[in-house]
Amino acid sequence: MVTHLTKILIPLGITAIFIVLSSQSSWFVEHIYFRFLFQFQRILHDFTLGFLPIPSIYLALFLVFIVLIWLFKRAKTWIQGLMGLLQVVAWLFFFFYLSWGCNYYLKPLETRLSIPIPTLTEQDLTEMFKNQTAKLIEARSLVDEISMSGLVLEEKIRPILEGLLESWDLPTISKMRVRIIPSGSLLHFRTTGMYIPHAYEGHVDGGLYSVQWPFTLAHEMAHGYGITYESDCNFIAYLTCLESEDPLIRYSGELAYWRYLASQVASFDRENYEAVRHHIEDDIQQDLQEIRKHIDRYKDWMPNYRTVIYDNYLKTHGIKEGVKNYDRMILLVEGWNRSVE
Repeated sequence: MVTHLTKILIPLGITAIFIVLSSQSSWFVEHIYFRFLFQFQRILHDFTLGFLPIPSIYLALFLVFIVLIWLFKRAKTWIQGLMGLLQVVAWLFFFFYLSWGCNYYLKPLETRLSIPIPTLTEQDLTEMFKNQTAKLIEARSLVDEISMSGLVLEEKIRPILEGLLESWDLPTISKMRVRIIPSGSLLHFRTTGMYIPHAYEGHVDGGLYSVQWPFTLAHEMAHGYGITYESDCNFIAYLTCLESEDPLIRYSGELAYWRYLASQVASFDRENYEAVRHHIEDDIQQDLQEIRKHIDRYKDWMPNYRTVIYDNYLKTHGIKEGVKNYDRMILLVEGWNRSVE
C-alpha cells in the first residue's frame, strides 16, 4: 500500500512544484518552462510522432489502455486495482502540466502586446456588427467552392500563424500539427476542436461544415504553440485567416468573427439581429444553415454538464470569465484595430 501511495504522490508532488514555480515566478514560466521545456517537447514530438499518418492521440490512448490492463492484471484485490488506476490518473495529471498546462501562467496577449481593451457600448457593438456584415458579404463573394482537406489547410495556415507569433517574439521552432478526426468525436460534446497536450496535437471534428475548418484549425494550432486563453486563440485565428491569400480561409475568419458579434447583438437587440440575419445574401444564409445542420447531426451527450465542467476548468486555471473568455475576442480585435489605425 505504501508503495502504491508513493507512486501516486510522486507525480502529484512534482506537479505541485511546477505549478507553484510557474504561478509565483513570471521568469520561470516564461524562460524555463515556455521557452525551454515546452519548446523542447514540441520539437521532440513534431519531428518524430508528428510525421505519423494518423493522429498521435490514437497511440496515446492505446498506451494508456495497455498500462491499465497491465496494472489490473497485476492487482490481487480491488483496492490494488483502484490504486493502479489512481497512479495512471496522477501521471496523466503530471504530464498535462509538464507538456502544456503551465502555459496558463504566461501573460495573456493583451498584456504581452499592450493591446488597449476598449469599453464598448451597445451602440458600438451594433455598428461593429453592421460593418462586419459588409465585410462578410464581400468575403463570401470571392469564394467559389466550400471544400478543402485538413492537410492542405495545415500547410496554408501554419506559415501565416507562425509569422504572426514570431512578430510578437513568441517562439515557433516546431511544426505544430492539427488533425481532422472522425465525425462526431467532438461534436457529440458540442466542441468543434480541441488541443490535447498528451498527444501534442490539435484536433478538428471532421463533422464540421468545412467552412469552419480554417478558423477552428488556426485556433487549435495557436493552442499548440503555447497560447492558452481562448480569446487569444480566437484573436490569433482571426488575424491568421485574414492574412491568407485563400478566399475560403479569409471567409472562414470573417464568418467566425461575425457569429461572435451576432451573438452579442442578439443578446440585447434581437430585432436588429433578425433584420440583418434575414437580409444577408442567400449563400451566407445557406452556410449558416449548413453549420447548424452539421452540428445537429450529432446528439449532445452532456447537455447539462459540458459547459459547467469546462467553465470551471477555465476558471480554475486563472481565466476568470470561464467560457465567456471566447467572446473577449471581440474586445481584442477592436482594441487591435484601433491601435494599428
